Amino acid sequence: MKMLHLTCRSLIVLVSAVVAHAQVNIDPPTRSFTKEGGGGSILTSGSGTWNASTTASWLTITPRTSATAGTSCIYTVAANFSADTRQGVILIDDKEHTVTQTGYTATISPTSATRDLSGGSGTIAITVAPGVSWTATSNAEWATVSPAAGVSSGSVAFSVAPYTGVTTRTATLTIAGRSFTISQTGADVNITPREVEKAYSSDIIQVQVSALATTTWNVTPNASWISVIDPGNKFGDSTLTLAVGTNPSYLERTGTVTIGSATFTIRQSGTPNPVLDILPKEATADPVGAFGNIAVLATPDGPWTAESLSPWIVISQGASGSGNGNIQYVASANPGLTERVGTIQVTPPVYQPKIDLTRGLIGWYQGRDDLTGWERHLENAFDDFSFDGRTKVYVNTSGYGDDQYHRADAAFSIGFGFEVTELGMTHPLFSIDHGSGNESVIYVNEQNKLVVAVN
Repeated sequence: MKMLHLTCRSLIVLVSAVVAHAQVNIDPPTRSFTKEGGGGSILTSGSGTWNASTTASWLTITPRTSATAGTSCIYTVAANFSADTRQGVILIDDKEHTVTQTGYTATISPTSATRDLSGGSGTIAITVAPGVSWTATSNAEWATVSPAAGVSSGSVAFSVAPYTGVTTRTATLTIAGRSFTISQTGADVNITPREVEKAYSSDIIQVQVSALATTTWNVTPNASWISVIDPGNKFGDSTLTLAVGTNPSYLERTGTVTIGSATFTIRQSGTPNPVLDILPKEATADPVGAFGNIAVLATPDGPWTAESLSPWIVISQGASGSGNGNIQYVASANPGLTERVGTIQVTPPVYQPKIDLTRGLIGWYQGRDDLTGWERHLENAFDDFSFDGRTKVYVNTSGYGDDQYHRADAAFSIGFGFEVTELGMTHPLFSIDHGSGNESVIYVNEQNKLVVAVN
């Protein structure tokens, strides 16, 4: 018997469908209008439907904001009562139609200005019809204009910040629809920093030089105590290194370094530890009196004073001086039979810090208005969470531990944060008057160490 075998095979048919996406095109992409405004239309083509929208309040899409391709989008433009040219966008799906509308005619005078690297300011006059508004803006942060808006004719002031560059930079102010151009020239050689203040001890200083690659420059110290360690490339951008020696004088000194066309200034403090000695420290006078001389050995320029503490000794010369000097004195005759001892006191200078210790202090506390944290006993609160070192703040602690609720409350805490803005100086930070004639003080000394002095 013959058998017939049938094989069944599966037939898979792949059907791909192409979905056509709607594509809407517009024409024209831009249109301009005068200050009177008017109406406009945008032709659409392609396939599908479109939706129109705008964020400009002076543009109105009417009578429809959606339709099929081939239908025009119609809009109106309101009158522009300002002198500013304005722009708005009508968005049809993802296509932009930009509308530009001019404003009332205005004039400004002058129309441009040039300032050097120091910056500066100026005034611009605006002439426009009465009742017409205008705005003033700047396209650069370093050039500002004020006021930002006005009505009718008037003026604005512009200000140009100092410039640290070497190439000329420009900014544009748009005022009443007109352009005002500011050009600011740079220095052929610019340096950062331009000046420094240093302690009396020797130190190293680095200066950044900015210049065009084709600009050459030299470094010339104008004081014997300033030396050049590394003069840099002497052209274009570079870094140079200077050194200052220890200031042996009690007085501050100032020196300059010429770097191309720029001048670098160094101010160095005098020594805060002046030296004073005298020779001899004692002498013997005859009974009939005597003339004497005392040599003073002192820090250069360090002032000193001499004072007789005995009425029979008179300082005839050298009652005061600075640096090394001499004191001459006269001892009168001794009318008695008993030996007597007299004293001449030579006083060194009292070091005066460079800064006013009552100023430059920033302090603040975190939390509520009550420094104690208990919302009581505060007599004088900070107005702006800061003080300048001259305003006292009182915390009245009477009542602490006086009743059954606060007997364990015999102490309180006050939290402050301080910022010391200049090192190498004495900075008083906080003091507490205990009311018993004693005072506790917290301060930073000249060695930049925090010191707590109690009573």
